[in-house]
Amino acid sequence: VWLNTSSSGGVKDHPFSIASAKSNLPLVSFVIRSLGDFTSKLQDLTIGQKVYVDGPYGSISLDDAKRSKAIVLIAGGAGIGPMLSLLRGLAELNDPRPVRLIYGNKRIDQMVLQDEIRMLEKQMPDFKQQLVCKESCESEDVYQGVVDQAIITQVMSSQPMDDWTVYLCGPRSMIEAVKKSLNKMKVPDKNVHYEQLSFD
Repeated sequence: VWLNTSSSGGVKDHPFSIASAKSNLPLVSFVIRSLGDFTSKLQDLTIGQKVYVDGPYGSISLDDAKRSKAIVLIAGGAGIGPMLSLLRGLAELNDPRPVRLIYGNKRIDQMVLQDEIRMLEKQMPDFKQQLVCKESCESEDVYQGVVDQAIITQVMSSQPMDDWTVYLCGPRSMIEAVKKSLNKMKVPDKNVHYEQLSFD
């Protein structure tokens, strides 16, 4: 959605991805990183203050995975927002299929909502998260580097490649690199759905 606190005139300056599941409506939640003047001021919002929302835009939906045997969510940075929305929806359904989340960031301290995600790992029938960190960290469970073909193959190795529905969200460079990797891995194009964090 486009979000504005000062006018309803449709100024498209502040795009944010929805992180809540459809069943949470009319409540809507976002994962917002403090990256500039507007985002840093959002913590000062008060209860009852008007906020103008234009949207939703985009078409990522669990409907795309109705016939798949397994689901992988791949998020880079702020791209965790819509992937969390899908994950929360799958958790509400108690979806029995294998569900995997690959979540990449520059630093380990940038990984958000880890308490909730770890709780979902315990609650959901077959859900696992794989963190990917560009900078080195001490945890042995974190893949060092970027979201590349090696880690994607490792995470998806439990099922044939054409059984997976893949959802991606992140920066343009990540989306393009992951799409190339998936193509080399023979994941059908029709099984790949993405939302790019770029509006140019």
